[in-house]
Amino acid sequence: MDLIFLLKIDITMFDGGRSDIFPMEFFLPPQRTCLICSDEASGCHYGALTCGSCKVFFKRAAEGKQKYLCASRNDCTIDKLRRKNCPSCRLKKCFEVGMTLGGTFL
Repeated sequence: MDLIFLLKIDITMFDGGRSDIFPMEFFLPPQRTCLICSDEASGCHYGALTCGSCKVFFKRAAEGKQKYLCASRNDCTIDKLRRKNCPSCRLKKCFEVGMTLGGTFL
């Protein structure tokens, strides 16, 4: 699992009079992978490191009224090629990695 660190930069180190502190996120290692489908992650969305596709899917699925049902045994493989095959298992995985609509955003 990727580690997320928060770094606060005090710009007084760079600008003699100002004392503003800016939060900045960075991830280790630099090769970022979506925790849902293993595609390249674009950042931390809704509390988890995800790609844009999984970010949008989670927002629509979690806010929507539609109920998803798995046609298999609720253990479908979710990867870049098969992430659209089973929305039920994909949404389940989103919740398992900690995604939430009520999360804290920077």
